[in-house]
Amino acid sequence: MTPFDQAPVLIIGAGRTGTYFADWLERQSLPYLQVDMKPLPVHPRRIGQAAVLGIGFDREVVVEYEERLHRFHCQMIIAATGSRGLAVPFPGWTLPGVLLPSAVQQILRYPAPSLGESVVLLTRQPQGPFVDTVKAHAQQTTVLCWDDLEWIEASGGTEVKRFSWREKGQPPSQVQTIDASTVIVDAGWTPAVDLFHASQFETAVDEQGRMHVRLNERLETLSAPGVYVAGKAAGIDAAPEDCNYEPIFAALKGLFHGR
Repeated sequence: MTPFDQAPVLIIGAGRTGTYFADWLERQSLPYLQVDMKPLPVHPRRIGQAAVLGIGFDREVVVEYEERLHRFHCQMIIAATGSRGLAVPFPGWTLPGVLLPSAVQQILRYPAPSLGESVVLLTRQPQGPFVDTVKAHAQQTTVLCWDDLEWIEASGGTEVKRFSWREKGQPPSQVQTIDASTVIVDAGWTPAVDLFHASQFETAVDEQGRMHVRLNERLETLSAPGVYVAGKAAGIDAAPEDCNYEPIFAALKGLFHGR
């Protein structure tokens, strides 16, 4: 049995915000798992040197720990990742197959790595070592520059199968679509800031701790049900005890109601 086998609540990040929630659960004697990429003091529920590579819509989490990949489901996820990029899922974007550069680097550590048949790479730097590395491990690579894009969508149901985009200055009907098995988001992206600001979109965190993106004058839900964003990842730089995290605590209390 691994630490990931029974974790109804996953806290990603061991900074002041993530630890704030972990300490609260610890005081309530409620089960949880906290992970962070840096080493942590020995604790059965706080795992250091563990890299979260992605989160699915059903709250399936992929973690690399002790040179192995672990997949497990959580009932609730609190992303308190600070300024580190993390693929927080939202409709039409983060499907299995959407990766950040950190996940790509982990994949390339394994024997005979492959990034898929058709890869879309979104980047601010269309030339360079990382682009060359991606091209070397994919059968076909389409490189798109953030500065040229106005609208994007990854689609495919349960996994990425297609990628669509419209370049700036083009009419709404001028959408290009290609088959894609992998989408790599390379922009130094944090969920709250860089991704959509790079494409002149706006993000916001609502009173329930859910992230949203304003796209073409419509408000679309960003984070998947049961996924909450807190701290710097949500654009909040205040001490956690000074923040209104009551919606997250209400969700935790509802999850463990009757225990």
